[in-house]
Amino acid sequence: MEQNGWGFASSDEEAATQDGGREVHSPRILVVDDEAVVCESCKRILEEENYEVECALNGREAFDKMKANPCDIVITDLKMPASMGWKSSAPFVRITLMR
Repeated sequence: MEQNGWGFASSDEEAATQDGGREVHSPRILVVDDEAVVCESCKRILEEENYEVECALNGREAFDKMKANPCDIVITDLKMPASMGWKSSAPFVRITLMR
């Protein structure tokens, strides 16, 4: 099975397959944005690359989804209104910014 640089499966095979005795899965990505069109666009593009994607329209919904089913990566809009963002719902979430 081919893996990408992150150690995740990069083929069309089912998630949670065995590779050399170690479990490999498609990364779960949570996209958080208050604009539904942005969430759905990201979801469509990422699913074409075999990622498992969920969307949340605010910080509270994102936090609840992460508690119920943890994800590997979060892609988020950091400029959502304060009542919708991470600060109000999960002040302990660690965020890494990349340019």
